[in-house]
Amino acid sequence: MGIGKNMDTRGQILSVNLLLMIIFIIIIIGVIIMLSFHINNRLIQDNGNYAIEHTSDEIIDTLINTPGSNDNWQYEYNEDIVPGLVVFDTQFNKTYSGILDIDKINMLKSNPNLMYNLISQGSSYNLKLVPIDYGEEIIIHNGISNGKNVISLSRPVFIDYGINHIDIIDDVNSTCPLGHDNSWCCKPVVFYSDLLDDGVYYFLDDGHKFLISDADEIIVDNSDTIYDLNDVIKRHEVNKTSTLWIHDSNLNTYSQIVYDNKKYDMDKVPFYSDFLKYNLIFEITQ
Repeated sequence: MGIGKNMDTRGQILSVNLLLMIIFIIIIIGVIIMLSFHINNRLIQDNGNYAIEHTSDEIIDTLINTPGSNDNWQYEYNEDIVPGLVVFDTQFNKTYSGILDIDKINMLKSNPNLMYNLISQGSSYNLKLVPIDYGEEIIIHNGISNGKNVISLSRPVFIDYGINHIDIIDDVNSTCPLGHDNSWCCKPVVFYSDLLDDGVYYFLDDGHKFLISDADEIIVDNSDTIYDLNDVIKRHEVNKTSTLWIHDSNLNTYSQIVYDNKKYDMDKVPFYSDFLKYNLIFEITQ
């Protein structure tokens, strides 16, 4: 009877060991399945993120390196526009990568759905321009409500605020009617009175004395850093033009005349007359 009892005990031990081994194997298989599922999902997610990042790179490159389709789409809206933001120089048929047109920015801000000609339907996106040195933040679109799986890209750009320039440098083919010597910079400038209703001419300087003359008649003697020229132009108009002499007392000063048809606040014109540095930030999620 002792032998039978021992055999029963051994059989029970073997059964328990076998059961534990089966449970252990099941646990191992379950862990392997869970790890495989997790790794597979991670690979799918990583591939998806890579695809979105790659697409996002192409989108932001289109925005900052092309004028869009058509080249000057900012002047006439249609739903098929592909929105590039780069300035297109109609006169020279040229584009300038990284220099963005404020009119295109404003058109896209008014019609953010145009971005869906670049990104897939069902995606959400944010697009904004953040000033680096001077300027105001421009939010074109803020459409992401869920912050999960957001791809974010940033690129440095310049914004052209659309102010036209006439640099004041000596006109070598003309003699100053006031007889100024070489320490002055003197130039005759033709102004068109037809443009006065749509914008403002300004003279920009760093505070040195300057004169404006109608031939040898001095009509302005001033040293303001910014001076509104419209009234002077109107008073001396002949056949819808005015030819006035600009005399800058400091040859080494970089002075200029600008024409602002956007009608910015006068104190902002000196800043907006130059290209301003921004970061364009594009965020997308699906």
